Amino acid sequence: DYGDEVGLGHLSRICALAMALVDEGEKVKIDAPKSKVKTLLAPGYLSKIKFGKTVTDDFVVVDSYREKKLPEKFVVFEDYKIDWQKKAGLKIHEICLRVPYFENKNIKIEKRALVLLKPFLKEDACKKFLDSFVKEALKHVDKIDVVEADFSYKHKAVKLHKMLSSKDLYELMQKSRFAFSYGGQSSLELNALGCPLLTYEEYENQHENIKILSKLSNVIITDKNASSLVQLDNLCQNLVKLSKIRRKQNRKIMGGAKKTAKKIINYFK
Repeated sequence: DYGDEVGLGHLSRICALAMALVDEGEKVKIDAPKSKVKTLLAPGYLSKIKFGKTVTDDFVVVDSYREKKLPEKFVVFEDYKIDWQKKAGLKIHEICLRVPYFENKNIKIEKRALVLLKPFLKEDACKKFLDSFVKEALKHVDKIDVVEADFSYKHKAVKLHKMLSSKDLYELMQKSRFAFSYGGQSSLELNALGCPLLTYEEYENQHENIKILSKLSNVIITDKNASSLVQLDNLCQNLVKLSKIRRKQNRKIMGGAKKTAKKIINYFK
């Protein structure tokens, strides 16, 4: 899945896994437009991967919320309730990080905060949340970047980004002093990069992510019922705590694609 309502998390995970499978000697085809995929692949991989419908393949990997007609041999990411994922030994926290999160760049941390909003959140809810967040965050940082913001919001310290490439988002994650994101793909990536994080469980499928993140010292979990993003509990206190946390990369989460690719190959042997 990909698009305005679900973002690029699903497709970018598949791209990360596709590259890992290519490295293992597998022939890979992605059922998505080449134009959508090319910015998510590392240099040199575009020519090694085919594009089109997956009909006669040895096995199929699906990363989607929607039910699909599937062949006999398949593995499903994201929908952790499906039995095939359990049989393959895959767990939600082993989902791949998107490129270029395999890289370990030494980017200078700036006095800025990063906010990743739900792509289909209503505009009035976004603005109410930002009013509160900006007021408190600017006590600790000088700039705030807001990603997936399809609306206008005027504040000299706030920069809105409707959509960013993986590379540009990665650099913002690296630069930011701390971040706010709901508990999906981006929360795992922020943690892997060591960025202090305020997050919460927006959907049931994020429960496993939140379970892992709740055990980490650089992550603060807020009220799981905060889906409106307006009445976050103790926002002021949480941002004070975030501002004092030192960055530390989580090597355990980094490089999940290679491990997952090997599990899938071994399962279908």
